[in-house]
Amino acid sequence: MEISFLNEMTKAEAEIYASLVNESYRDEEAGIWKKNHQRTTPAEILEFVGKKEIVAIKEANHFIGGIRVKMIDDQTASWRMLWVDKNHRGKKVTSKLFQFIEKDLRKRHVRKILFEVLRTVKWSHPKKDQLIAWYRRIGYKKTSTANFLDFYPKNKDTLATDVEFYLMEKDLTEDETNDQDGILITGHLNLYMLNKLFIEEASTIIVKGFIEKYVCETTVSSIMALNDDERKMFTEQSYSKNFDQDANSQEREKYKNMAWPLLARLRSFSGSYLSPIDKLRLAFDEIWPSGANLGTCHGFKMYAGKIRTQNDESSERSLQKIFDQQFVAQISLETGDLLLTKVENTETINKLQGTSLETYFALNSEGKIQLWS
Repeated sequence: MEISFLNEMTKAEAEIYASLVNESYRDEEAGIWKKNHQRTTPAEILEFVGKKEIVAIKEANHFIGGIRVKMIDDQTASWRMLWVDKNHRGKKVTSKLFQFIEKDLRKRHVRKILFEVLRTVKWSHPKKDQLIAWYRRIGYKKTSTANFLDFYPKNKDTLATDVEFYLMEKDLTEDETNDQDGILITGHLNLYMLNKLFIEEASTIIVKGFIEKYVCETTVSSIMALNDDERKMFTEQSYSKNFDQDANSQEREKYKNMAWPLLARLRSFSGSYLSPIDKLRLAFDEIWPSGANLGTCHGFKMYAGKIRTQNDESSERSLQKIFDQQFVAQISLETGDLLLTKVENTETINKLQGTSLETYFALNSEGKIQLWS
């Protein structure tokens, strides 16, 4: 796929592009407009291209998606006329468009991006509801609503139902990150970044200083006070190796009996402060729309937070994979940094030196984040 701002376009190309946009909107806005409504025209497309406002994606030299980006002032932009060819939906075309325009706008020091969704008033339009939910997941927030006809009174006779503008915006400064080779390095975790990890647009997220220094020091001090047998309880037990076997297996029963006492002990390591694993769980729960909690297995809550010690002499290890899309979180107790990545990224995982707390996480069938070790 090739993606870029269009610098020029022939009349023939404009006719093709306008036809694709109109076809996409007939499908996406079915029930909103009367027949023969046109979202745009070839002349309008040529005008936008002349202003360098059209970003398009091509595959095999054919348009498969696009968006219009308009500058309002030096620090504010808006987008509209987003479309994706029906034969290419579900192939992350929209994600690539947003990734491209947001990266470009940040380079130009644009701080905010605005747009509006045309939404039905008296009934729920499934595709519009899905779009709004997706925009929220990538960091856009509702600001207000507005009467569509106040802006476009000439369209009154072409509407098939009452509609309004659902206005949304995104503060691009909230997502300022160092993005290299699919690794996001940031000072805070948010929905936009987490969603990029889940849809595999980012391989790894590193959140600097996720845990406060004094919590790290208190936790490490408590870990160092453990005797060898106690430490093995947190480090050597492979609690999830028989996760998908018979519920009455000895390993599962052992896990069940140890999970909560170990979790309570781990929490005590942080003294009166929130434990690192609990802070991670609460962060996920606040950020992710469907929430987050400790995983459950046959009716009992699972443990989360293995103690790991990695140094230059440690042998490389691979992690236990249970789900097709499974991730690992490592919280460094040396730096307080949080690392989130897929379990397959062993090279990244093995680079984390010193003592850390480690837990798996994945999305369950309801879309909720679940944590376990």
